[in-house]
Amino acid sequence: MRDDPPGSDARPGSVPAATPLTVPEIDEILAGLTRSSTDLVREWQAEQRRAEELNERSESEIMERAEGQGHSYGAESVALSVHLRLANSRAKESHDAARKFVCWWADAAVTAWTAVVHERQVTRARLGAAAPETLLADEDMAVLPAVDAHTRGLGVRSVSRRCSNGFCQRR
Repeated sequence: MRDDPPGSDARPGSVPAATPLTVPEIDEILAGLTRSSTDLVREWQAEQRRAEELNERSESEIMERAEGQGHSYGAESVALSVHLRLANSRAKESHDAARKFVCWWADAAVTAWTAVVHERQVTRARLGAAAPETLLADEDMAVLPAVDAHTRGLGVRSVSRRCSNGFCQRR
């Protein structure tokens, strides 16, 4: 049994959500985000190159068929089309994942910079708040700073601007 007081935000094996991070801890978190962002961007670039290579092969085959060479329904031709579709899908998903991760890194970096400039403390929960593919625990949500009306308004205007052109899509 743990000796945490009732209502404590402590969890086994973790730092309490409201505990301020030290400068070295923030530096390590940002360094990890930098390394991971770089890896994800490289993976996306590799996926993109693969898709481009397959696309070039597919276009060459289309030109050959237009000149009367090759077969439209040959196994290799159809397989190439399948591989191209899969490669394009992986390239798009890799791009989206890298973009979201880099946005998280940028949010964490700006948050850390703002904390230093304004001599404020920052918590692990705040640096992790924008992490993609992650759900925050209730105790982490409870220690996040409130969003002021001005910032909330910026988000609303951004969404309404994107949707005003008739291309707003639900994700």
